[in-house]
Amino acid sequence: MAEQANAGYAIVSNIVVGKLKFVLGHNPKAVQPFVTWEYSPRAGFYWGHYFFDENDAVADLLERAGRALHMLTGVTE
Repeated sequence: MAEQANAGYAIVSNIVVGKLKFVLGHNPKAVQPFVTWEYSPRAGFYWGHYFFDENDAVADLLERAGRALHMLTGVTE
């Protein structure tokens, strides 16, 4: 992924599930320096979840992508 940013957060990681992308952003100057968003080319970044702790943000990123994968495939493991 080319270097990308949204709302002052650098996108540092992403997971693609079908046509959806889930991203992790970081802004060390923000009150809550970590965020996860859902992303689509049509809608851009939306449904942000903001975090103080990086581990919580990564867990949320994985959970969101996992739910999307389950919806796409019906597979839970």
